Amino acid sequence: AGTLVPRYPQWDEFQRIRSRLDPEGRFSNPYLDRVLGRVRAAVAA
Repeated sequence: AGTLVPRYPQWDEFQRIRSRLDPEGRFSNPYLDRVLGRVRAAVAA
């Protein structure tokens, strides 16, 4: 994920949406965890 962050200006928004739509990481796998980082639990606002 470290190499992707500087290339995608809306990376943080992507991660927020990903966390909101899949808070338990059910649609993730070891490859996605390595490339995109682990799913972070969404924080209630």
